[in-house]
Amino acid sequence: MNAARIKKLLGSKDVSNTLLAFAVRIGAGIANYLLFTVIARQTSIEVFGEFSIVFSVAMTLGILASFGQQIFLVKEVPKSAELGDRSREKGAYLFSLASTFIVSIVCATGYAVYSLMSKPTGGSYTATIASAAFIVLYAISMMTVGGLRVMQGVLYAIMTRDLIWRVLSIVGVLIVIPLLGRRGDAKAEVGAIMLLLALTLAPIIVDHLVRILRHVRAEFKAVAATIPWREWGQTSLGLTLVLAISSSDLYLYTIFVGHLVGSTEAGAFFASLKSVELLNMFLMSVTLVVAPEISRAVARNDRDGLQLVCNRAIILQGIPCLLATVLVIAAAAGFMWIFDPSFVRYANLLRLLAVGMLLNALSGATVLMLQLIGKHWLQVFLQGGSLLIALLLLPTMVQFLGIYGTAISFILSKLLWNVAAVVTIRRSRGVDPSIFGLLDRQTGGLKGALAAVAGKANTQHG
Repeated sequence: MNAARIKKLLGSKDVSNTLLAFAVRIGAGIANYLLFTVIARQTSIEVFGEFSIVFSVAMTLGILASFGQQIFLVKEVPKSAELGDRSREKGAYLFSLASTFIVSIVCATGYAVYSLMSKPTGGSYTATIASAAFIVLYAISMMTVGGLRVMQGVLYAIMTRDLIWRVLSIVGVLIVIPLLGRRGDAKAEVGAIMLLLALTLAPIIVDHLVRILRHVRAEFKAVAATIPWREWGQTSLGLTLVLAISSSDLYLYTIFVGHLVGSTEAGAFFASLKSVELLNMFLMSVTLVVAPEISRAVARNDRDGLQLVCNRAIILQGIPCLLATVLVIAAAAGFMWIFDPSFVRYANLLRLLAVGMLLNALSGATVLMLQLIGKHWLQVFLQGGSLLIALLLLPTMVQFLGIYGTAISFILSKLLWNVAAVVTIRRSRGVDPSIFGLLDRQTGGLKGALAAVAGKANTQHG
């Protein structure tokens, strides 16, 4: 590829947006990794293991408590705007705000009551209260990110929620935990960490809410809101199931591992997952950028255009993801050592999980595609069924393979789900979102995809 072609490639809007999203995601990914390595280094492996389980429970409930509102806003607001229904558009914002607050408070209250009765956080009231607060705040953050996305503020949203929040948390952990550690209070350490995560997230959520409310007041000042509560409630329930299954499997595995093999191994598993999240961020970054194009191609029923968008996404995310996988596999021992020297013996666990993440990334935007073609309930069945099968097999795999059985189970869940999703999308729209879509002759295969990335695709496919 000559210099002029490279210059044109880098100058294309698609690539520049992706590179900017990559930069923010890479920064957030590094900060996320550093946050948990700092927590691991500032605490004992037992405390880190217990924290990984408590955090996983809180994140799972926070995702559920968001009531699918990030996806709901991304789907409903542009749709209402396209139809010119400003009353419904305003109603979508208000419904999302109200439903997220209500559902998150209910989930957090339920967690607090259960926690105080069964004492899963080691009897620490601070950990219980802080985790409940975190559930509410994280759920609201999911909704506000969706709001900012439809307001053309996606990079600001992920920069503040995913990057700045983690940086603030790192600073807080470095200051507070050493003081508590000198007293040797393990319960206080877990509670303090959860409290720090909640307190550092709070101002970012306030900023997001202010921006969204100002936008609603400015754009819909004299518009009466229309809110079909039952219709949107049913839609949100379905989206919640979709989101929970697609986003919380990593945390569910940590919780299960903690119960099956203990908190120390759960900590090692959690550390491995946080390391391989480097791969997942490439998938998420590209999906955020190409989602509007995929949506438009689906709406136009443009098969070739849709295949080209999917092929561009695979190229843009596949190369860096593959390089990251090679890096993680080669330096697995080093990645685990950063968390704790005793975790080095789990390096092969990290290598196996990296393979699972790579398979997921090279399958393309399967979740988004199924949602846009109106098959989110089928997605729940396929992805949930794959996860359920893998989790049911997890105890047997752990019995025979030890901690490495968890990684095999994880790979199995990703493989079953992505094969089922790709086959479904191919049968429904004749499009393959995976790396095998680069073999599609109608769109020129790999050559056509490279031309599309470089901005040279025929306008009828653009």
